[in-house]
Amino acid sequence: MSIVDNFIKRYLKEFDYYQELSRLCAQQCENGLEALGIRSIVTYRAKRPGKLEKKVRERDKSKNFASVEAIFDDIVDLAGVRIALYFPADRDEVKTFVLSTFNLVRDPKEFPENSSSVITKYSKRFSGYWATHYRVNLRKESLSDSQIRYSDGKIEIQVASVLMHAWAEVEHDLVYKPESGKLSEDEYAILDELNGLVISGEIALERLQRALHNRVNQQTTKFQNHYELASFLYEIVKKSGISKEETPGDINILFKLLEAAKLNTPQQLSTLIKNISIDAQNLPVTQQLIDKIIYSNETLYKKYLNLRKVSEFRNPYRKAPDKQTIQQINHAIGFFMSQWIILEKALQQIGNLIMPKPVLYPMRPKRIEELKVFDARQLKEYERLRIIRNQLVHGIERPSALDLDRDGQVIKDLLEALKDHGNSKIQKIVRKLLRAETS
Repeated sequence: MSIVDNFIKRYLKEFDYYQELSRLCAQQCENGLEALGIRSIVTYRAKRPGKLEKKVRERDKSKNFASVEAIFDDIVDLAGVRIALYFPADRDEVKTFVLSTFNLVRDPKEFPENSSSVITKYSKRFSGYWATHYRVNLRKESLSDSQIRYSDGKIEIQVASVLMHAWAEVEHDLVYKPESGKLSEDEYAILDELNGLVISGEIALERLQRALHNRVNQQTTKFQNHYELASFLYEIVKKSGISKEETPGDINILFKLLEAAKLNTPQQLSTLIKNISIDAQNLPVTQQLIDKIIYSNETLYKKYLNLRKVSEFRNPYRKAPDKQTIQQINHAIGFFMSQWIILEKALQQIGNLIMPKPVLYPMRPKRIEELKVFDARQLKEYERLRIIRNQLVHGIERPSALDLDRDGQVIKDLLEALKDHGNSKIQKIVRKLLRAETS
């Protein structure tokens, strides 16, 4: 058998692997872009064996492949995902998402390129295919134990507008895979004309997106969906100068929390945003807003944690624990968070008592240190506990039930220390909060 024959034989055996690999990648793209409020259509496929064989035999004429592995290295899209964007201007946000979600195998490939592999007498008037192609691996932390083997597979993610993907499909099949012979000059001209219409359509879509954004910014009514909220937030992020290496965070959950807190209008959200630090502790904007909304509010804490649970339940990449473990974790989280909320309230009220100027909440570790209510050891414990709290509220990995029970007790000890503080006013604040908890 020839090298190409051996390659096709092996690919047929591994076809299901590439199909599942592309499906997993597409799920992550679909879920992630939905959470970010980016309108798109995500599709996936593994390369069809018949078309792949024809392509490889054609390439072998010029490349003269020396091994099966050389062919696997040469064909970059055995597993492929397409992200078709409603609005072309979202390509920058999608780039940030791809770079923060997957491992990049090589630098992204930007189209149009300067040259074309198809030489014709017809001279194009329009630029052709506009898109970005990424070659990536899935990250191990996004996969369950049974899916780890898919982290080695390479996937090509193609990002373009819905209009451009449709035109490219037609052009590719007619120009690169002519079933009925070489195209005429008129046929090339028609494809070029269609390309011009697609480019004009993309310009219109960008104008439509700006019009939608302007309407959302000017409206006094609430956001109708998380896409409107996303439009508003992306503009805030751009104006803030936040690093493009970070996504704004899960806008879908923020939208639901804003509804629960009755803060779901541009004006109310603008007021919240004025009082946050865009780059504080490198937290995405949504997480900083969530912290501000739920701070010291037990009802909203519970609402947010329930929203997180629903989101995790729908996540196909996380292995669901057994019922007993879930009960233990929920009990431990409840104990830890109940103690933490009391500590937040206590420090907030102490800050209002001690600080000469109004304090922005949630309070950052440096501000806690300025209160001088903890000694060095206690302050170190507080900073460690705050990291645990952030893992519970924003993180992917969670501490064990045993660790949470232990750390909940540490918070209780800090509260007891504040209750016996030398300042009687501080004592009064903490004791009142502790009495309210037990009543």
